[in-house]
Amino acid sequence: TAIVPPSTIYKANIKVAHFKKIVGVQFTVKWNTNVLRFKEVRDFALSLNPQVESFGLQKTADGMLAFQWYDESLQGRSLDDS
Repeated sequence: TAIVPPSTIYKANIKVAHFKKIVGVQFTVKWNTNVLRFKEVRDFALSLNPQVESFGLQKTADGMLAFQWYDESLQGRSLDDS
């Protein structure tokens, strides 16, 4: 839980651990739109090509950011804990 004064930008860091040979991943972040307003997603390190990442940005007005990714090669990707 974080207390954020009005008109302040809050940066949420989402990190991974034990991400080894993953072929696909999905997650959803939800928030109360009466309290927080979505600004952006950046510094996402899963793909070497930012256009490949798939965020459901159309849901941010409803307080939901959905993410889905899969490795088309089916070889799996690994990331250091971060």
